[in-house]
Parts: sequence; structure tokens; C-alpha cells
Amino acid sequence: MDIQSSIFNELFVLYPVIIRGWVTPVKPQGIAQGGIPKVLYDGETQGLECLIDPWTEMQLASWTMAADDRVDLYVNDNPTPATGKTVAPGEEQQRVRLYLPHGWLNQGVNRLYYKVTRVGGNDESSRDTLALYHLRLPESLDLIIPPEVVREGVGPELAARGVTFAFTYTNRRHFDSIVFALGDTTVRFDVPDAPAPVNLTLFTDTFQRAGDNPNAVAEFRVFDQLGNAVMSGEKRVDIHLGRLSLLAPPSVA
Repeated sequence: MDIQSSIFNELFVLYPVIIRGWVTPVKPQGIAQGGIPKVLYDGETQGLECLIDPWTEMQLASWTMAADDRVDLYVNDNPTPATGKTVAPGEEQQRVRLYLPHGWLNQGVNRLYYKVTRVGGNDESSRDTLALYHLRLPESLDLIIPPEVVREGVGPELAARGVTFAFTYTNRRHFDSIVFALGDTTVRFDVPDAPAPVNLTLFTDTFQRAGDNPNAVAEFRVFDQLGNAVMSGEKRVDIHLGRLSLLAPPSVA
């Protein structure tokens, strides 16, 4: 490496990729700097918007972004850039806006960085951006209602004892949460780590908030920590805490 390249590498500062709208912080602490929800990536026609600040170095003012500099965006250990741009005249002081095409992010933590190649041929890589991404959404959501409730609904006695609903789905992840909607009320709770079952027991106060209804809608939505959400199908529950039970009159011998 020549002296000019050595000075360039030591003094040139390339800040990490900026991802607007990503989720911070993510868990567990230290795993990544943020997370990319699907709405920012899969939901955008052009892919994930990545912003790069004009490259400047903090000690030598002569090293500034110039026309015909080249910036290329890399993901993980792939030696092929995902996308890139050559700086045009008049863009020297502007942020570079790149779009990461679909299909480049893996399940889990991804490393995003860019490489700047100067007109003179010197190149330097930026600091890493570590981003968590979930490749697969929850699927096959199913609400399991106790057989007794399916047959008889929820009356005051059963509500007082408690009714346990079970929730099943695939692609379960750490730090998921569920919002269970029953009639006119909702209950949010954290999903335990697998393989523990996902159960929720409700009592009288919740059924009172849900309201008496012979066809109360029961459904749930799964959220992962990145804000991705999937809704289950509807099921129906007969809630009748305030309904009188009409018993047949005793027979007379």
C-alpha cells in the first residue's frame, strides 16, 4: 500500500448505513443495532431504502465526496455488491440513496456496509450496520377453545372458574406477543419461549368486558418484536354471564 492509500485508510471516516423507520432497540441487548420490519423491505417495490451520508473525514478537509466517486452496498459476506451508485456532478454534498433489492437479507442478524471507491482508485469500507430481520412470518394460526365452551358457551360459573384458551402457530420466535380479541375487549400478553405451550386463562372480569353475546368474535394477532403482525381466523364464543338459565320444571309424580 502506498503512502497516499495509508493516509486515506487511517483518516477517512465512513459512517454506517442509515435505515429510516427501523425498530430500535431489539432484543437480546447487543444482538443488533436495530431491526427491519417487512413493511420496510418486502412491502416496498424497490426494496429497503438505505441512506449514506456524504463521506467526509474529520482531520483532512481535502478528503471529501467528489463527482465520480463510487459507492456500493454489501450484505453479509457476499462479495458481490447488492446495489450501488456513481456520484454525479452536483451531488457531492447530498446523501446517497440506495435500495437493497428483495432476497438479499437472511433470517436473523444481517451485516450491511458500503464501500467507497475514489476516482483515484482508493477504496474504503464503512462501519457495519447490524440489522435483525425475520424472513418468515407466523403461519397456521389457530385458536383452540375448550370443548366445554364450544358446547355450552361461557356462563357465570365457568367464568368464575376460569377458561383457558390455547394459541398455536408456526415460525414462533423469541419476544413474540399476542393480542387476543374477544367480543368487545382485548388482552395482550407475551409469548413464552418454546416449547412451553401458549395458553391464556380468562376469568369473570374479562368476560364482563367482552360483553354478553351469543356470537362473540374470538381472534388473535401475533406480533414479533419487529412489528410484523399476522391475524388468525375468526371463531365464535357464546358469552352469557347475565343470561338466565331456564331449567325445566320438576316433574310431578
